[in-house]
Amino acid sequence: MDIKTLIFAMFLTMSAGALTLIAFNFINKNNTALKIWTAAQVSVALSTLFYALRGIIPESISILFGNGLLAVSFLLIMVGIRSFFEKSDLWVKRFLFVFVLYFSVLCFFTFVFNDLRIRSIFNMLCFFILTITLCSLLLHHSRKDSTSGKILAISYAGHAFVYLARVYGLWNTQELTFYSASLFDISVFAEGVVAAFIFPIGFILMINEKLLKEKEHEARTDPLTQLYNRRAFYIAAEPSLQHCLRNKEPISVLSIDIDHFKSINDNYGHNMGDDVLTFIGSLMKESFREQDIPSRFGGEEFVVVLPSCPFRESLQVANRFREVYQTRIEQNSAFPMQSTLSIGLVYHEEGPIELNQLLNMADSLLYEAKNTGRNRVVSKYSIPNNDTIENLEPT
Repeated sequence: MDIKTLIFAMFLTMSAGALTLIAFNFINKNNTALKIWTAAQVSVALSTLFYALRGIIPESISILFGNGLLAVSFLLIMVGIRSFFEKSDLWVKRFLFVFVLYFSVLCFFTFVFNDLRIRSIFNMLCFFILTITLCSLLLHHSRKDSTSGKILAISYAGHAFVYLARVYGLWNTQELTFYSASLFDISVFAEGVVAAFIFPIGFILMINEKLLKEKEHEARTDPLTQLYNRRAFYIAAEPSLQHCLRNKEPISVLSIDIDHFKSINDNYGHNMGDDVLTFIGSLMKESFREQDIPSRFGGEEFVVVLPSCPFRESLQVANRFREVYQTRIEQNSAFPMQSTLSIGLVYHEEGPIELNQLLNMADSLLYEAKNTGRNRVVSKYSIPNNDTIENLEPT
C-alpha cells in the first residue's frame, strides 16, 4: 500500500467521522461543544483532501490549505474542550494569535525558503506541540469526572508522538519526497487512519457520558434546592449509617422545617415560597460539611445526616444553622418577611439501629419543637437497647 492510498483512506475515514458528528448534532441540537468539534472534524477531513490532491492542484495551495486546515482543527478542538467543560473564556483570541503566527511561518517556508524537509519538520513539530497542548487541556478538565475525556487524552498523547516519530523519519530520510513510501512512513500514515476513526468516537463518548451523568443527577436531586431528593437520601445515608455503626462512631440526624411556610405562600405567593426553598438549599450547601448529607424530604421539610459528629458539636451546628437562616432572611431585601426554623435533633452513639428509627425520632423531636414555640432546636439522645430516647439538652 502506498502513501497516497493511505492519505485517501484517511480522507474517507475523517469524512465518515465528520458525517457521524453532523448526524449526532441532530440529536444534541443545543450542544455548542459538539458543533465546534464537528467543525474541527470537517476541517481535518478537508486538510487531508488537500494533501491527497498534491500533484493535481498547485503545490502551494496543497501546502497552505492542507497544513492550515489541520492547524485550525486542533485549535477548534481546544475551543470545543473549553466549551464542553463550561469555561466562560474559550481562549478564541489566544488560538487565533497562535494560528496567525503558525501560518505566517508556513508561508515563509512555502514561498521564501521552500525546503520540503525543513517545512515538513516544522509542521510536524508544530502539530506535536498542538496535540500535547490539546492533550494537557483535556486531561486538566477531565481529571474529576470525565473518564472518556481521560481516555481520549491518552489517545491524543499517542498520536502526538507519531508526529515526533515522523520528525525522526524526515530527518533520516536520504531522498525525501512528499510520497516517500518507506515502511516507517507507511506505519505513520496508517496510524492516522486509525486516529481518524477513534477521535470522533471519543467526542461522542464524552458527550454521552456527560448526558448520562446529568440524567443521574436529575434523578437524585431536588430541582428547586439542588439537594438530594428523598430516594437519593436513602441511597447516600444508609452506607453512612452502616459505616458509623461498624466503626462505633456517633451519628446525628436533623429534621428541619420552615415555620409557618404556608403563610409565606398565602401572603407572598408561591414564587416567594420557592425562593425561600432555593435559599435554604444554597445555605445548607454552604453550612454543612462535605461528608454531611442534606436533603429535601418534601415540601418545606429537610433532613440532614451528620456522620461522625459528637453530640455537642451536632447541637451547635443545628443552632448555628437556625440562627444564620433567620439572620440572612432578615438581612436579604429579596425577602419582605421574617422566617424561622424548627429543628429536631436525634443523636446516636452506639448499638444497632435502623435509619428509619432515627428519622422517626428526629421527626418526633421536630414536632415537639413546633409545639413548644417554634424557632428552636429540640435535641435528644437515642438509646437503642430499650428503644427509648432521653432528653439531654433541649434548647
